[in-house]
Amino acid sequence: GWWKRSGPTASACIRRCATECLPTRLRCESGSRNQPCVAHAHGRVHRADPRVADRALTTLRRLTARDAARENIGNCGGIEVIVDVMRVHSLRVRIQTQACLVLANVTYRNPFNKQRVLRARGFQAVVASMSLHRTVEHIQAWGSLALGNFSNSNFSTLEDANLVAGAVD
Repeated sequence: GWWKRSGPTASACIRRCATECLPTRLRCESGSRNQPCVAHAHGRVHRADPRVADRALTTLRRLTARDAARENIGNCGGIEVIVDVMRVHSLRVRIQTQACLVLANVTYRNPFNKQRVLRARGFQAVVASMSLHRTVEHIQAWGSLALGNFSNSNFSTLEDANLVAGAVD
């Protein structure tokens, strides 16, 4: 696939994702499901490029409106890529906002994705983002929504959720 080549520029990568891959879907590494290519493009080609990260998160956010897309994103490693994006671009407000919203959406009514987020340390990534950007309303709002979706029916108490997030010793 084109995303494995070492040569494409960020703008070519973005155009390719937006025009060719998203309508058709690519095969997941496991071969069992289809996944939007934006996670592959971001994770493998231009991991540090904020333009690609922003475009990939925006596209993933739009895809999470459907249950099947949320499931596919989780099954094919998209959650791990989103959490990685949050770590790489921790100072970029727009990327953090989009990532919190995508994680909130991808865990909505999906207990398997909730567990994937916890395994990928997404809970901690959202808490870190909210702590770093205390004055940014969008990050606080979408981060709170994401934390609520992560902990909804995964924990017996709020204290258990706080323990996972590292908020309680």
